[in-house]
Amino acid sequence: MTIIGLTSDFTWWVSTVLVVALGMFAWGGIVNVFDEVFSSAEAADRWGMDRTSVRQLCTGVQGRPPRLVVGEECKKSGGVWLVTRAGMERLYGKESK
Repeated sequence: MTIIGLTSDFTWWVSTVLVVALGMFAWGGIVNVFDEVFSSAEAADRWGMDRTSVRQLCTGVQGRPPRLVVGEECKKSGGVWLVTRAGMERLYGKESK
């Protein structure tokens, strides 16, 4: 869908950046938005999961709905699923280091 010449991927990215930035502003901190959005492969590595499992959080599996909220916590962009830190932490807690 295109709105005033902007693609939905771009508007999703901008809305995600604004939510993160406003949330961090309220906490009094500065955040790098690239630390808040991951490819499914990077999220899998950070949380110690299988890459397929992270993709299935966005697509659902065996007829069940996705566990991440599509459009808010995950989005497919150019063939790659992007997931937010907030979505992963909601399901699995802080990332394993």
